[in-house]
Amino acid sequence: MDEENVRRNSEGRWVLVYWVKALGFKLAVLTIAAGIAAWFWALAPLLTALLYIYSSDWTDADLVKHLWPYRLIQPEWVGDPPKYDYMKWSQIEALARLSVVLLGWLAGVVWLVRQHIRSRGINP
Repeated sequence: MDEENVRRNSEGRWVLVYWVKALGFKLAVLTIAAGIAAWFWALAPLLTALLYIYSSDWTDADLVKHLWPYRLIQPEWVGDPPKYDYMKWSQIEALARLSVVLLGWLAGVVWLVRQHIRSRGINP
């Protein structure tokens, strides 16, 4: 390092600015990815219109199983047989999926900050 950089780095201000810019871009990408996952995956059950032609003897649970083969919450856990409530299930499913996205985003933030600290040789 040249003498100018050593002087700037000893003040601490320039190091902080560089650290925030380098980490900020990665955090922005992670946040955008979490937003996309929330919109297209987590909120999908809540935003799906039931303008779907299906058999009249199907219950809401049958419809959920047909439309959403991969789900976190089973419709039987939410309603009482034989009548299941699609809206109640979709709200709980969306909340469960948003929780997964939030926990994934939080784990990603922690991992990025730890990796950034380790790569810069900064002691916490």
